Amino acid sequence: IPLSKVLRRVKEPIIIADDVIYRRITVRLYGLGVTQRDEIIGLNIGTKRQFVAHTGQLIISRIDARNGAFGIIPEELEGAIVTNDFWLFSVDGALPQFLTMVLSSDLFQKYWQTQSSGTTNRQRVDEKSFLSSQIVLPAIAIQKELIKQYNDTISRMDEIEEEIGVLKKSIDSYLLSILGVEIT
Repeated sequence: IPLSKVLRRVKEPIIIADDVIYRRITVRLYGLGVTQRDEIIGLNIGTKRQFVAHTGQLIISRIDARNGAFGIIPEELEGAIVTNDFWLFSVDGALPQFLTMVLSSDLFQKYWQTQSSGTTNRQRVDEKSFLSSQIVLPAIAIQKELIKQYNDTISRMDEIEEEIGVLKKSIDSYLLSILGVEIT
């Protein structure tokens, strides 16, 4: 199905007041999520027309989409603001976590790269083209199972990486003791 079947662009504009403190959002590259950029008084915000983000919305950086800058707005960023260079979407008929898995896949990463246009450091993805992109959308129950399997795999990878770290330290200690080297 096209992404337009499950994503609806949301634009809730707000005019920045000089005497109010606002939380601003940043979207990390490579599908690494959404975090608070800063808290800043409106007087110091140059672009006075911004947009309000809400928990559970999908956010995409138009400029850095080609580098996987997208994610889901977490609860702690409810009501934070973004500029027009960020797209906010409500998700209906799909689980947001499933969409982030799809959008961060290798195939979609290639898509982000090919669909970006503009100068090297300011390439943007076209919204219409993005929303017309086709994805496979299984039933919600299958989406949940795929998310669980994905999270279980990531968790196991983290455990294995920790085991590797412990093993490396153990090998280093063994080698140093065999060589009679003591590190102070």
